[in-house]
Amino acid sequence: MLSTTILSLLLPLTLINALPTNPRLQPRQNTATAPFTLIAARSTSPIHLQPINANNATFWIGKPTHSYCIPEVPPADCPPGTETALTVGDGRASMDSEVPGGQDVYISAINGALSFTEPHTEGGENGTTTGFSYTNRTDGSLGEFVFSGLNATGFVACPSLNGSAPWQIFAALPHLCDADVPGKNVSACLGFDALGDTYPNGTAAWQYE
Repeated sequence: MLSTTILSLLLPLTLINALPTNPRLQPRQNTATAPFTLIAARSTSPIHLQPINANNATFWIGKPTHSYCIPEVPPADCPPGTETALTVGDGRASMDSEVPGGQDVYISAINGALSFTEPHTEGGENGTTTGFSYTNRTDGSLGEFVFSGLNATGFVACPSLNGSAPWQIFAALPHLCDADVPGKNVSACLGFDALGDTYPNGTAAWQYE
């Protein structure tokens, strides 16, 4: 029979091991691709070689990166937050952010927009988080970020109501319609290749907004 002393030592360990863990509240480990930034490639178009940035939980060409660092982090320790960077692994994409729980990238179930979650929020509640891939090039050229789920044929950039910038990024879905896009004219959207370049400066942002 175990002594009272041994039992008193084992009991706290048993209770600790029995506690449920929430991986969404743990810092995300970068076991996927190295972080990369994105530009659009469509020759002879206004979006060609323009950066793709995170802004207001969605992705745009012609809007700046919108990020935030909490006051509890000393300013000198906050990541720059001026560029939008992602990572991809196992068919899922994530924002390159430091916030505990991370931020998932997903395709909105409402309108097909390329989107990202608030911290600690599962993207699956709002859309599709799988079907993403990133191809690294070995010859020094740019990689390519792709979404192939939901019968998509890649990405499209859709202009604002005046037919020009800023352009919002959507999955090129078969059912994408006028009501889904900011300019209310899906025929004005442009298909493009989302090319990636390695982000070399550590984590790009504390969190994206």
